[in-house]
Amino acid sequence: MAISDKERKKHLRSYAFLQKIAAPVASWFYGYKFKGPRIDIEGPYIVLCNHNLDFDPMFVGLSFKQQMYFVASEHLFRQNFISRLLVNIFDPIARKKGTTAASTVVEMARRARAGYNLALFPEGDRSFTGRTDRIHPTVGKLVKKLNIKVVTFRIRGGFLTNPRWSGGSIRKGRMRGELVNVYDKDQVNAMSADELVEKISNDLFVDAYADQKEAHIAYKGKDLAEGLETGLWICPECGKIGTMHSHGNTLSCECGMTVTYDEYGMMHGGRFDTFTEWYDWQREEYDKRIDAGTVEMPDDEVTVVELNGEEQTEVARGRLQVGKNLIRLLRKSGESTDIDDVHSIAMYGANHIVFEAGKKYYEVLAEKRFCARKYIKMLCRLSNIETGI
Repeated sequence: MAISDKERKKHLRSYAFLQKIAAPVASWFYGYKFKGPRIDIEGPYIVLCNHNLDFDPMFVGLSFKQQMYFVASEHLFRQNFISRLLVNIFDPIARKKGTTAASTVVEMARRARAGYNLALFPEGDRSFTGRTDRIHPTVGKLVKKLNIKVVTFRIRGGFLTNPRWSGGSIRKGRMRGELVNVYDKDQVNAMSADELVEKISNDLFVDAYADQKEAHIAYKGKDLAEGLETGLWICPECGKIGTMHSHGNTLSCECGMTVTYDEYGMMHGGRFDTFTEWYDWQREEYDKRIDAGTVEMPDDEVTVVELNGEEQTEVARGRLQVGKNLIRLLRKSGESTDIDDVHSIAMYGANHIVFEAGKKYYEVLAEKRFCARKYIKMLCRLSNIETGI
């Protein structure tokens, strides 16, 4: 449905109001600043930005003078009262993680034709490693189809402010927004979809630890290592999976290995100095084990629910196992529930899995320290599904 004049006026008023009250929040809690006055570009346009925090839309919105409609993950539409209120006020465009995005593209095109500004995080997910993830090739086709200006915007400092593995833990340091490029319609039309993706990828690329090497900024907080085991699942000393546990500023393995994570995002006492170095090694090592069929999974108990709008229906509980296009819940009795035809899978937050099987949409519910990444990585490797994990 088209946005009515009344709704449009509400969106504009709410956007202007929240720009005022969100500025001190972004500055105080996140150390976010955009140098100079808010960006003033004649629309319509689409802002493309790298992605590290759930609140990245707030940082983008504070940096631009004009109102825009954000593409947002559908899980935000069904969380708490505040998230549902924001959805009602700002009318973001829903995008289901782990699914195809045809309806999202149609809605974006409709709003672009109406002359509205848009904003999209083309990685499709928050960074897993501290580096900007791969921009999907379809993004080039999408922005060309919209036939509007393309604005690239980059945020630095987000990964160390709120590492994805840390859940909602915020570390007070520094974040900065940067306008990178503005491509008018003629420039966009003159490029192929692949050329456009290459431009966007170069514009949005950030390496958190390369930046930190130069800036050496402290990101202060409590219990800085808490949650690391949701991102790091292979011990580099003993090679075991799922045997590491975080506490305070340390991550320890049952084999005796212990590393300390400091306020600069650096690790001490182990084989690797940074999360990214460890993660890069882990991905390569895990792929080798998957291909060799030598991966031994821990006994993670989870619940799978089917999602239908705001309704959740429990499907099964049990030990999570994955195979080629398969999610299996193995019960203590030895019986299992299999969900096959899994053709897309994704993650939101630190450890929430969502996936599509057939024409149904599911979520995996687990305890706080559950490491979702190792399961997604294995399923995608076995099923030849692309993933940034």
